[in-house]
Amino acid sequence: MALSDQEIGERIKTARQICHLTQNQFAAKIHVLQQTLSRYENGINAVPNNTLEHIAKELNISLTYFLGVSSDEYSDEEILLIDLYRKADDRIKKYIFELVKLLMMA
Repeated sequence: MALSDQEIGERIKTARQICHLTQNQFAAKIHVLQQTLSRYENGINAVPNNTLEHIAKELNISLTYFLGVSSDEYSDEEILLIDLYRKADDRIKKYIFELVKLLMMA
């Protein structure tokens, strides 16, 4: 199922916020104006394919997350967390795992 421009924009915004980037910071990274990024995130303008590829690369997230190509078994947030976890180094993975275990026991 193809995602709408608004759904793609929401995923871009969520991923950007998880990476603690403002629109201005991220727009500069992907070489667009802040207003253009805002239009993408709000679904006003469609994101060109090459720009979407650049966004995925800059956020270190699989392009498939932004295109909605995923299993129905997982929520969008779960897919994003899995993607980010897989890209982390071993030290960070160990820390995340221990943190989740600790939180689950609380």
